[in-house]
Amino acid sequence: MLIDHRVHRFEEALQIIAPLLRTGRVDFRGKYYWAHEGELRPGPIRSGGPPILIGAFQPRMLRLTARYADMWNTCWLGPARNLTPRQDALLAACVQEGRDPATLAVTVGVNVFFNTPDTPLPDRANHENTVIGSIEQVATVLHDYEVLGVEHVICNLNPHNKRALEQLSKALHMYRLMEEKQ
Repeated sequence: MLIDHRVHRFEEALQIIAPLLRTGRVDFRGKYYWAHEGELRPGPIRSGGPPILIGAFQPRMLRLTARYADMWNTCWLGPARNLTPRQDALLAACVQEGRDPATLAVTVGVNVFFNTPDTPLPDRANHENTVIGSIEQVATVLHDYEVLGVEHVICNLNPHNKRALEQLSKALHMYRLMEEKQ
């Protein structure tokens, strides 16, 4: 039986990458990786280095996220209510790691399908994991994500075409108007 130790290797890689990015130096010896007196040149330009973003949803990866990341990504979600169980799992990981969850930015990937009379919903669409609706409905979902503390939303448009991009642009404009009214 071949055992793949991807998470172990990823954890060791983080033990090298995080200090290199944050301080410019690392000295590490692990089972999979070794970095003796490693130095990043040129060093980090901004204080603390570039943010580390980890995409995760399983408990062990969420603990690594809570320990090392500046940003957390989860995807591919539809309505904002789908985020809540994943946020709860992240909160539990933050508690285990002694991390204030408010210090971890949240990003979300969202499947978006603009449902219009001339663009029927594809048969293969996963209705639970896709935002399906009008420009106004998509704007409302974006607002719902903001209410849940999401800082960045990555929209996967279905279909990927110019019309869907124009509709997303209108939804973003409407979302911004909603925010200005509050």
